[in-house]
Amino acid sequence: MLEFSTLKNSTVFLAFLLVLLFFLPSTGFAKDTFWIDGDVKEIEKPQNAEVLTENRVFLDVIEEDIKYYEVYGNYDTSLKDYTFTYETVVTPEEDRIITSTPYSFDENTQTLIIKVGVEYEDEEDLANENYESAETTSEEVYSEDISTGDVQIMASSTRTRTYRTKWVDPVKLQVNKVETTLKYTYNGTRVTSYTASDYRQWLTASGWRSMSHTLSHQFLNNKNARANTTTRMNNNKFCVANPNTNVYYNNNRVTGYFNGSAAGSVSTYANGGCSSWLSYSNSLY
Repeated sequence: MLEFSTLKNSTVFLAFLLVLLFFLPSTGFAKDTFWIDGDVKEIEKPQNAEVLTENRVFLDVIEEDIKYYEVYGNYDTSLKDYTFTYETVVTPEEDRIITSTPYSFDENTQTLIIKVGVEYEDEEDLANENYESAETTSEEVYSEDISTGDVQIMASSTRTRTYRTKWVDPVKLQVNKVETTLKYTYNGTRVTSYTASDYRQWLTASGWRSMSHTLSHQFLNNKNARANTTTRMNNNKFCVANPNTNVYYNNNRVTGYFNGSAAGSVSTYANGGCSSWLSYSNSLY
């Protein structure tokens, strides 16, 4: 009798809980569709941090679902400086432009704060006489080790994801950018095929040029796939006192996962004359 009463009460409670779930706002139960991975920590909006005003052009276009992260620096002996590496991750359902850019920097602790969120501003068409561009596309690559014993837990689907990094100068002109794209087919168990491509653009009107470029791509553990762009942009007229300025894109990369999610990351920096005038942002879409 006691067991029956307990079961009956539990059933009533479960029914009541389902009613509550139905009427409560759905936002409280919605899962994140994007986040930042790496040596990072999500934080509230900083109240006393000194905002990087040179990044205002990028900060202002992040308009919705805004998040802030602390990114911890790691000392690179080859560069003799700290680097800040993080990865933007999106679920298969996320179809908006997710943009991140530096918000503040604490030199004493070598901690970078980034602002992340949805960008709705349309990408400006810069295909004109002031810019030069180049595009590289690989042939489609198929997995050579697909086992007939694999359990396919979903119907095959295809997604295209692009990770874009771009730099601007003090007057908000885009001086160069790199877009690395991966089109991949996945089935819940593995990525079965992919095509890698990239697009590079630089402002020739102010002296920028492309000095080197590599597009590489591969399967990862026969499960996921990745495309990498490595390139260097140079301007030997940018600054009067020390005219030679470089922007490095070391492995501007996009990864497609077996379940349809994707991630993008880059190690990018500028050095040389007046490189401190430049600022950058990253977007995954």
